Amino acid sequence: QHERVGKLLRTYAYQVRNEELGCDSYLVTRLIGSEHYFAAHGRFIDWDAFVAHGETEHLHKLMEQMKPYLATP
Repeated sequence: QHERVGKLLRTYAYQVRNEELGCDSYLVTRLIGSEHYFAAHGRFIDWDAFVAHGETEHLHKLMEQMKPYLATP
């Protein structure tokens, strides 16, 4: 299961870096010593680029694919 999540996140990070002109960098990392915890680190040129990032089709697609894997309170 964590390998599927890792693959989805790597694909998504590639899309962000290559399709969003306002993105300076976008990385996905794992918590040291854990296969189950991921973090995304994005840097955008300005607030408008960050807002546009949240409205992309690839983000909405990722969120649909990730629903079964996301932790809930």
